[in-house]
Amino acid sequence: MTGLRRGCLRSRTISKHVTTIPDPLICMKSQAHADFRDVPGDSLDFLHTEAVRQLEELSKAKESIDSRAALVIGIPGVMLSVFVSIFVSFWTSPQVPGLVETDRFLVSLALLLTIGVVFTLLGAVGLGLSTLSPKSFDLGTELVDTYKKAHDPTVEHLGLKEGSLRVLIRSFINNLPTYYLNVFRYNLASLLVVVSLAYAAEFVGIVISAAGWIDSRVQIAVDWILLSAWVGTSLVAFHIGWRNWKSTKGLISIERRRLTRLEEYVHEADNRNEAAD
Repeated sequence: MTGLRRGCLRSRTISKHVTTIPDPLICMKSQAHADFRDVPGDSLDFLHTEAVRQLEELSKAKESIDSRAALVIGIPGVMLSVFVSIFVSFWTSPQVPGLVETDRFLVSLALLLTIGVVFTLLGAVGLGLSTLSPKSFDLGTELVDTYKKAHDPTVEHLGLKEGSLRVLIRSFINNLPTYYLNVFRYNLASLLVVVSLAYAAEFVGIVISAAGWIDSRVQIAVDWILLSAWVGTSLVAFHIGWRNWKSTKGLISIERRRLTRLEEYVHEADNRNEAAD
């Protein structure tokens, strides 16, 4: 029986605007004999078309997240400029020294809320920028390498197509973690914007209570209510963010296990074909 020649297709990856060729190489065999193949030609055509479609859909989904991330950068930026002017007006007003003498607790809580609003909005902008920053994204087969393989007389059409399919499947699985992380960053940035609005609403409550028309006994209750609201908002936000992170890590772990199983299956299938020859 004539020996089968193994050819290798490289996958093309865009990483921070630089094209790289990662290892390991995705290898395929020529169709020297019709019985070496595990995948029929019609099934191979369907799988190849489906892999291309899913890779395109994933790319569109990533672009959608990127476009929404631009809004996450713009909206918090405008909010930050507005709130900073409000905070500057409050902290430079003549009533603050008097509040320090009469209600240090209220002033401390106002300081916490000021810092909270500023840092949550800055965090949202930073996460939006991180979502838009260049990431590693597999495109599929490296065209120059594939073109050279296509001119190899020992590599048949179906063998080349299976090698391309293996690269596409691996590229799709490798791209999913990038997409999942972008979704997590976008969701976390959106959560920080909501938290900043909650902090700002509590700060408005402090400004109103600092006007001096509330009875001193009622003022104590208001102070504790505002503190409870701050603690509750922070804990809820942390819980939601942590759950989203755990979910994202779980999804990435699943895709990595799928890729490992794929590579193990391909290796075993190639070994069976070599043994059959």
